[in-house]
Amino acid sequence: MIFSLVFVVVSSFAAMTAVSAQQYRILADRFLSRNPSVYGEGNVDPSTRDLYDSQRFAMTCLFLATAQRGNQYTDIDQELLEPWRRSLNWLSPAGECRWFGVTCDENNFVKSIDLSGNNVGGTFPSEIISLASTLEYLDISFNPVSSLTEGNAWIGEMTALRHLDMSFTNLDSDGIPPSLGDLTLLTHLDISSTFLWGGTDGLNGEVFESLNELEYLDISQNSYNSAIPPGMYNLPNLKRLYMISSDITGSLDFINELPNDLIEIW
Repeated sequence: MIFSLVFVVVSSFAAMTAVSAQQYRILADRFLSRNPSVYGEGNVDPSTRDLYDSQRFAMTCLFLATAQRGNQYTDIDQELLEPWRRSLNWLSPAGECRWFGVTCDENNFVKSIDLSGNNVGGTFPSEIISLASTLEYLDISFNPVSSLTEGNAWIGEMTALRHLDMSFTNLDSDGIPPSLGDLTLLTHLDISSTFLWGGTDGLNGEVFESLNELEYLDISQNSYNSAIPPGMYNLPNLKRLYMISSDITGSLDFINELPNDLIEIW
């Protein structure tokens, strides 16, 4: 019965190339009503059970919004859209900690999601915010997934993140999303080869001013048409900086201002 429900949920999406938030939320609710979190069973207080249910709902939305889904950058007929390459246990009765690409902490809260190169499509869902207090590692690189300018606010809510890799995706923004500046624990940030444009202010240095833990930064292969702002090269712990083919303008004198322990710059 449970597995037949999973089939119905997935197959009911088959006719839709793109999917609205309302559509995938309805199906996620339906799935969760039949498959509540296994971590909320037994002698678990109601508030913790609610957290587990919110986590399972968010992870279900992630799958339903991006598995075999198109967006404005993937103009492909529905029948040609490919599913995730690996999806072991996703939308199954198993706990989320057993779903492919997911790692949890000792309390079964999602700590890491690595779906790199997994044909994740559609538009990345904002429901991921439910994982904001525990998710430290997110890698969705090398996927056709999109996140439109009006849908990038969720990034700034993920304040526990230490590693964020969105490279080679269809992340779209007029300038680097200001919300990235709220991720003050980041040590690794890769937003290379996306659809980040220079914006009206070019590279906004204020985005980087609070990222004092950042050690690795890659903004390569985007069109900024801007000089490097002080907020970027004053990062105290920066060790690797990559900005290849990014239409960087102005003087290279900023190199003299970079941290002394910088290992590599391109």
